[in-house]
Amino acid sequence: MVPECPVCRQSSSDFLVHKKCEDKINLDSLVVHCEYNDVAQKVVELLKFRFDKRFANIIAEKISTNIYFQQFISPNTIFVPVPLFKKRLKWRGFNQAEEIALSLQKIVEREVPIKNILIRVKETQQQAKLNKAQRMKNVESAFEINSEFLELNKIKKDANIILIDDVTTTCSTLDECAKILESYGFKNVSGVVFARGK
Repeated sequence: MVPECPVCRQSSSDFLVHKKCEDKINLDSLVVHCEYNDVAQKVVELLKFRFDKRFANIIAEKISTNIYFQQFISPNTIFVPVPLFKKRLKWRGFNQAEEIALSLQKIVEREVPIKNILIRVKETQQQAKLNKAQRMKNVESAFEINSEFLELNKIKKDANIILIDDVTTTCSTLDECAKILESYGFKNVSGVVFARGK
């Protein structure tokens, strides 16, 4: 996919947020592998609704070939999967974002830890069924810092945080996650997704 600013969706080097758009989003950048077309939709549905975790590997392999994703991996990078609410996690049996992160961890040459810094504290509707305004409202206050986890793991605030998820459209979920992380003091928060809808 051609690099674009996640806010205005105009051309941008390395998927970085344009200076003029920085006040509209908390993410520093968002790397997207492909558009959410029929093929991407099928792959995601097989992972999320047919519970076939092999497709997490396929998604991770596709993401890992993206040169912009490769450039984002530094010695202090941490993968942070977007968390599921406990009820949905119990229903599915796994968090698809975490499965993608685990697959990416095996593929990348540098050792990248996966840290569950965030927890989802509010049950939300499926974002795909909502418009942009509803999506933003839907995920508002849905996430919190897992402070107990952070205290045990002593994660440095200058870590290169990469949020991992399968699909985004308006970036509402990723941006809410980034807002929480930045409010806690993390300085560098980007996102990586397999596909992005229109």
